[in-house]
Amino acid sequence: MKEVSQQLFLDFLGEPADSPRRQRPGIYDARTFGPQGRRTHIILLDTRFFRDALTRRPGVEHGDHDYQPTPDVRASILGETQWQWLEAQLRVPAELHIIVSSIQVIAEDHGGEKWANFPHERERLFRLIRDTGAGGVLFISGDMHNAELSRMDTGEGSLAYDLTSSGLNSG
Repeated sequence: MKEVSQQLFLDFLGEPADSPRRQRPGIYDARTFGPQGRRTHIILLDTRFFRDALTRRPGVEHGDHDYQPTPDVRASILGETQWQWLEAQLRVPAELHIIVSSIQVIAEDHGGEKWANFPHERERLFRLIRDTGAGGVLFISGDMHNAELSRMDTGEGSLAYDLTSSGLNSG
């Protein structure tokens, strides 16, 4: 029911009927704010619509934190069309690129949903940021029911930061 869920979500947001988001699979989008020299480019990823199945840890019953990294290098989080779109977005001139992901990008120390469950996809993301020369990248994520600021060396001396923020009413 991904397609129905997508349309209901876009209805909730009041997305116009002629919006490109209604014409393609997934709810990813991007917007740029501010004048030249002080631009912020917000990139909203869809990490659910195209994502392949998570790999469960052996011997663990169905729970919230029972996933492990997949060895399948063909498994995807974003799907190829969204990857191509993301590359174009990272080339948009901006002083700050905020990449919003529903799941944590940097964290590795829990068994829940996270980019680290698809290590080849996470490496592709970091490589794409380096290759496009997108500067000032900050990840914002959620879905953990807590707050966290993570930092990681992504290679060649580049640091990535992921600010995780979840609902204030979560325990």
